[in-house]
Amino acid sequence: MNTNRWRYLAPLIVVALAWACADSVGPIRQAAPSAAGTLAIGPLTGAVWTSTAGCAAIDHNIYNTAQDVFVNGGPQGNAALKDGDYYVQVTTPNGDLLGTSVGRTGGADTPFHVLNGQANCSELWLIVDKASTIGAGLTRETGYDPSNQTGEYKFWISNSPDFLDQKTDNFRLRQNPCIDGCGPNPSGLLAVQKFYDVNGDGLFNGSDTYLTGWEFQVTGSGFLTTGFTNAAVPTTVDLLTGNYVVEEGTPTIPLGAQQIWFHSTVTSVPVTSANGEVAPPTVTFGNFCIAPPTGNALTLGAYSGGNKTYQAFVTSKLGAIAGGVPNIFNSAGTNMNPFASASAVSSFLLGSNATNMANMLSAQLLTMWFNTQWSPPKTNSGYLYAPQLHGYAVPGLSSGDVISVTDLIAAANAELALPGHNITLSGSPYRAYQEALKTVLDRGNNNLNWVSATATGGCAVPTSFTF
Repeated sequence: MNTNRWRYLAPLIVVALAWACADSVGPIRQAAPSAAGTLAIGPLTGAVWTSTAGCAAIDHNIYNTAQDVFVNGGPQGNAALKDGDYYVQVTTPNGDLLGTSVGRTGGADTPFHVLNGQANCSELWLIVDKASTIGAGLTRETGYDPSNQTGEYKFWISNSPDFLDQKTDNFRLRQNPCIDGCGPNPSGLLAVQKFYDVNGDGLFNGSDTYLTGWEFQVTGSGFLTTGFTNAAVPTTVDLLTGNYVVEEGTPTIPLGAQQIWFHSTVTSVPVTSANGEVAPPTVTFGNFCIAPPTGNALTLGAYSGGNKTYQAFVTSKLGAIAGGVPNIFNSAGTNMNPFASASAVSSFLLGSNATNMANMLSAQLLTMWFNTQWSPPKTNSGYLYAPQLHGYAVPGLSSGDVISVTDLIAAANAELALPGHNITLSGSPYRAYQEALKTVLDRGNNNLNWVSATATGGCAVPTSFTF
């Protein structure tokens, strides 16, 4: 036997055997299907929810059996998911693992697919393996283990198997809250909707419109779920017997953005579910938005400057000033009506100051009145956000501190018409209210506090919320 030959061949044989066996080390994973693309690239956006077969229902939340739970996500206004494939897991609300798609049998690790922002509608039971069947010497079984937390579960998706970045939704399976034989626990249906409240009165009326894509959450009785409103139909949530709180999200506005949203209704509402009925059955939230500086109002300086177009406009309105704003006071408290010329108006506006607050209020009032006289008026939506008037008994001021330009001018006219209110120097008891009126008018003339007419443009529905 040629021992030298074996001395050289032996190491090569060992290396070849190690290389051939390398693929047998560790779990064998199936590749994700290529039809829906590759793993979604984070950070994750959008929303997921549970539904019934066909996924027509959104945030259905309560189901008879585990096989009734389907999962979906994406087409909720601005809450689209990123395209790609996602891992899936099921846990208790506290995060105890009940089922996972990581390393699952009979399919890919990433069975939740999103294409063009739309997720595939999948039966949750079929895309995960039971956590109790994972481990050495065990045979994996499809499905997820029962929850020990009153039948409540949490559905997760993630673009990484550690689920550090995730989207989740809670759901329940109908079961007795105590022991078998307790009888059924009927659920009630809660409806949630959101509207754009242009006049800030907290009521859906006039030109108000419902909004899609505003996030809300429902908590209580060991339950938590989130959802998004839909302009076409109210979003519904199934609630078992118990006490809950419905809360609307507060927009997360990027630093430096001008968009400012305000609540015109309460931001959280307690509800009770009992005997299959929820009280109140519908929760409605209202909001309005300003996005300064936007608008077409003109300032005091525009009407007092040398622009020929604006001066011609002022000249055309000289005969109507006294009828629209009867009391226009100078610094000495003298009524300047009627004005003889556009130059007289210009001199008054340029000479106004806040030493006598009635004088400065008169100047901003006259400026706003001019803005209302254009065709069409330079008054944007016709409503101004006026927190400076909060606490005063101002006719037309809504619960959300919004007032129409018509009511604002009427309030200023009424104030200046009162005896002795033509001179309001420092220390005058009338000065604070006049200053509040002046500030709202001034901000409107500078396009800083007009309520957006609709939830579009600079006031589009936000895409990120906090609770």
